[in-house]
Amino acid sequence: MLPVALISVFVAVVLLSDLRMSQTFDEGFHLAAGYRYLQCGDFGINSEHPPLVKMVAALALRVTHTPPPNAGVCGQEETTKDHGYLLGLTYLYKQGLDAQAVLFKGRAATVVFAVALLTFVFFYARNLFGYWTAIVALLLAVSEPTLIAHAALVTTDMAVSAGLMAAVFSLDVYLRRRTPLSTMLAGFGCGFALSVKHSGVIVVPIILALTIAHLLLESNDQTKRSQHSLRTAVGVAAIFLIAVGILWATYGFRFWPRPSGAPMTITLADFLIQVRAQGTTGLMPDHLIPFAAHWHLLPLAYLYGLVDVLNVSHPGLPPWILGHLLPHGVWYYFPVTFLIKSTPAFLVLLLLSKLAGGWRSPDRRRTAVFLLLPVLIWYGIAMTSGLDIGYRHVLPTVAFLAIFIAGGLTHLVNTVQRSAWKVVAAVLVLGHVASAAFAYPDYFPYSDELLGGKQNTYKYLTDSNNDWGQALYESALWLKQRGITDCWIAYDGAADLKYYGVPCRVLPGNPGDMLPIPPASASGLFIISGLSHAGVEWEPEDLQPYYGFHAAKPTDNIGGAMLVYRGTFDLRKVQAVNYIIHANNELAKNPAQALSDAQAALGITPTSVRARLAEGHAFEALGESQEAHQSFSAALVQAEQTGAAWYPAQIAEARHGLGQ
Repeated sequence: MLPVALISVFVAVVLLSDLRMSQTFDEGFHLAAGYRYLQCGDFGINSEHPPLVKMVAALALRVTHTPPPNAGVCGQEETTKDHGYLLGLTYLYKQGLDAQAVLFKGRAATVVFAVALLTFVFFYARNLFGYWTAIVALLLAVSEPTLIAHAALVTTDMAVSAGLMAAVFSLDVYLRRRTPLSTMLAGFGCGFALSVKHSGVIVVPIILALTIAHLLLESNDQTKRSQHSLRTAVGVAAIFLIAVGILWATYGFRFWPRPSGAPMTITLADFLIQVRAQGTTGLMPDHLIPFAAHWHLLPLAYLYGLVDVLNVSHPGLPPWILGHLLPHGVWYYFPVTFLIKSTPAFLVLLLLSKLAGGWRSPDRRRTAVFLLLPVLIWYGIAMTSGLDIGYRHVLPTVAFLAIFIAGGLTHLVNTVQRSAWKVVAAVLVLGHVASAAFAYPDYFPYSDELLGGKQNTYKYLTDSNNDWGQALYESALWLKQRGITDCWIAYDGAADLKYYGVPCRVLPGNPGDMLPIPPASASGLFIISGLSHAGVEWEPEDLQPYYGFHAAKPTDNIGGAMLVYRGTFDLRKVQAVNYIIHANNELAKNPAQALSDAQAALGITPTSVRARLAEGHAFEALGESQEAHQSFSAALVQAEQTGAAWYPAQIAEARHGLGQ
């Protein structure tokens, strides 16, 4: 009953905290896409992620008779990301639905993946160490702030965490006891990981590495090892075949993404050409994915998603780390993020388990390998990618560390004579639990209390580490409680400000916000989202519209994500990005006005590559080819001067404008 009680408390805390969270970036898109999967079988929508999690969330909407998205005829809508995000926004905020209620239904359904993860944690730890160690492992997992934060979101991170644990647990059982049933269960575990998130493909090298490690540790008898190796290799091949079958099943055993073979908005071949122009090259996009598509080895929608993920990961997005915006990912991002986002007690427990857990003894060495090798491989791949936008991308490793800590503590408590060590272990575990308790209800922005906790997370990290758009609900409540109606807000998120009743004048939170041009300076109360403050969606430092706010100290921090400032601020760079947004939106209808706006932006920020590109496109639309050529050439030169690493997409755009 104790495991059930711990998991039940975890679910209650998760759902209660979710009631205060507005939509995170991807949830609306995922819910709408999942509903369309169920309606139409159209996996071309939001192919960036496999469909399983989204269908589970959407199923909750269907069984509660929530109306579907107004998306038109099946198989005829666009499959671009821009259209998909618009579909999600329209579904939640333009169809007369209660967006918070719709979100809660989807989240309540996807919490099943968190329950699955915790269940696997308990049973795997019990299988390795016994009941009470499993309880400690479960207690550590249910008190981990980032696991709580992502447990019920309509996203894929918790599901892939459960999938990886299922894959490793079932593989461990298979390698110790090879039976048809254990082979099938291992195949299902691996297939689960593959079917919920594209990063689940990392399970393949993990399974191979663990299998090799098992064979090396199993026996010193070379003859016996060779015999076992052949049988094991056959079994692992069967596991992978079953896993691929599970993956095909989630796509309805259909190669084509869309019903009746309807085309995608962009063909896979053109998509590959596009991402290569932006610098995404290598074995996967150049050879393996085209090969798999040609021979129909994997569902085409899955392959589209792989290309998309590779394009985002390489060269990657600008990360905000330790108070600095960088042009691309850095190897130390995830180790540093782990130190910032873990509780102090968890870090000390991990060190204690490593030093005093007895892992070098022959009877525990294999267990240590199975718990730590998945962590090392996952981190190794994450550290070499450019997707440095959140601790959630290494979330699957957390549960393995919880089991490792619990196993080490058990050994320590059972072998040391001094009772003081038992007290230390108990205090540290309770300290970890206390960190989670005091973080309620804002788990997204949690960071080490020694660094100042959630109020200071924005100084070190951003995106899903502290601000993923989830704090708009709390911001509206904060304003209402204080009776504030005269304010400015820059919100970089997907939720609708009018739905939540935010009375502020709106500044652009990201390059997609088409808004009126603000004054050159303004006084009053400003709410700047953590993402907008960090500037990850803009150009380098002195071109960031909110760079001037960095020198000021926030007077408050709403939900650890929305920074409150009071005073007079220079908004000329905010004007500049507004002009660029206007120029890009007016290009088709009024290229002359687009040119005027682009040049207005250049008047304020003459080194802006994006403004120069907008000018080039406006000249092109006006038929002034020579001037367009000069603008695109100037954009290329400026990108090189500022730093080409900041502008992979813009450089490709300029070269296309030059016909290169």
